[in-house]
Amino acid sequence: MFRVLVLTVALFLSGCISSGPKRVVLSMSSFSYSPVLVTEARVADIYFRSVPSVTLGMADVGLPRSSGHMYLSRPLSGAEDFQISVRWVEMLTNRAWRASITVNPKDLTVKRDDLVSLILIFGANGYFVVGSDNGGEHITKDVAQTCGERVPEEDRDVAAEVNKHAKLASALALDYAPVPDQTICPEPVK
Repeated sequence: MFRVLVLTVALFLSGCISSGPKRVVLSMSSFSYSPVLVTEARVADIYFRSVPSVTLGMADVGLPRSSGHMYLSRPLSGAEDFQISVRWVEMLTNRAWRASITVNPKDLTVKRDDLVSLILIFGANGYFVVGSDNGGEHITKDVAQTCGERVPEEDRDVAAEVNKHAKLASALALDYAPVPDQTICPEPVK
């Protein structure tokens, strides 16, 4: 028994057994007043999507902060920091943004066993948050946040693309709450 324990400790210290989270449940959401068209999303080397997708939600209102999710087939590498990069267009302003955030996997909420929650959340004026929640236990955790960078050359009239993207017509037909006077990221200079 002692040999097994010593061998396990040696493998752990040598890096052969990953100490970080492995499987990821990924979701995307937005603040209630800021639906977006995500044009590109990359999570480390385990997820990449370049097909635009409509993302809306009520992440600023309460749990759950997202409604749909996907289990990523490739795991995170373990304890190494990883990069999340996104590009999106605010559907109500037609302004394009991009952002990158570095995340330490140890900061992610472990839902069960080796499963972690990763939520990409979009707010007004380029606000981008990486959340890691456990709705079953009423835990919300913002792991990292930033104000994105404006990309005016990627601005687009989202309403003109209503027939190109699933859920876009119904998303544009909804009534959204007004953007608050005070937002985390400032209104961009025109």
